[in-house]
Amino acid sequence: MPFVAFDLLGSLFTFNSVLEALQQVLLDNQHFHLTATEIKYFFKFWYATAWRDYIATSHGGKYRPLQQVLRATLTRSLLLFFDDDSRRLSYDHNSSSLLTKDEIETVMFSFKNLTVDPDAVEALALIIEHNKRVEDTLIEDQHSKTWEIWLLSAWGRQETLELLQSVGLEGYFKQENMVCCDTLRLSKPHPTVYSELMRTIVSRTKRIENIYLIGSYAFDLAGAKNLSLRTIFLNKREKVYVSSMYDNAEPNLTCTTLTDGVLQMFHFEKTKRFLF
Repeated sequence: MPFVAFDLLGSLFTFNSVLEALQQVLLDNQHFHLTATEIKYFFKFWYATAWRDYIATSHGGKYRPLQQVLRATLTRSLLLFFDDDSRRLSYDHNSSSLLTKDEIETVMFSFKNLTVDPDAVEALALIIEHNKRVEDTLIEDQHSKTWEIWLLSAWGRQETLELLQSVGLEGYFKQENMVCCDTLRLSKPHPTVYSELMRTIVSRTKRIENIYLIGSYAFDLAGAKNLSLRTIFLNKREKVYVSSMYDNAEPNLTCTTLTDGVLQMFHFEKTKRFLF
């Protein structure tokens, strides 16, 4: 029984709802003259810098939940993103008037309504269907194994469960089959996050098998691979896995969709390519 853990943010779920909220707030804002494309680029900038600060607070100070860091850095990110010679803003550095409290709340509330990746349901259904075929086989094929599905979340348990329930994915994940950074009070890619995932799996299943992590960010997968997890890079967001930055080189697999990743994972495990 091998295990597969899905990264929650940016892999199972997209940020379309956040982009829509940012458009609602920024397109008519008196300080900005933005296109939808510019707002998309701004979100990438904000999310990346917030993750930097999230990791810093976790590894170098007192842990702050990711959503708290996103809220705290939103206005600063706007100032940094647009404070250049080509786009001057009319703002007072000593005031907080760039966005109102209601506008900030509109953006942050959108994280509670993230949209599921269109490919996620099909990818999860593939695993369930594979398991059913194996269980229905009278003579067990030594190369066919059922898979147990886990979740690795940068949020807290309650927020994660509510998000899964909002899109009908809760049936694919047992409540005990998730490890959450807010519970650990540590951010990825701290080694403890991945060792706790491994420890929890072994403790609850009494089995030692391959564990795969499907994610969209190289730093996350590199951290997991340091703890001997098999890694699958979903290249929708970062596009390129910059392996020269990491001692453990490339991910085990690279995919363009979650379905593609699951199918490659089946083949990889069946053929035991990880031994070579």
